Amino acid sequence: MQGVAIIDQDKNEVLAGKRDADRLVGGMWEFPGGKIEKGETPQEAAKRELEEEFHDEVKIGPQLGKTVSYEYDFGIVKLTVFLQNC
Repeated sequence: MQGVAIIDQDKNEVLAGKRDADRLVGGMWEFPGGKIEKGETPQEAAKRELEEEFHDEVKIGPQLGKTVSYEYDFGIVKLTVFLQNC
């Protein structure tokens, strides 16, 4: 799994959502995202996922820091943080 955090520095906001209670790790907060498809960059995947999940077009800016990995019982999640390009 790939998570994406989008940070809007102008508004000092981070985009995140709370998972439905009946889903895996239900009730926990998550960043939007999904798998990077073959031939996609992480930025392209972030843009696509945000359009699919929120029906919203976001301008993806530069990556902030390095991608980090978290291991859970169900698998490994890699988190990449991008700034929003206004």
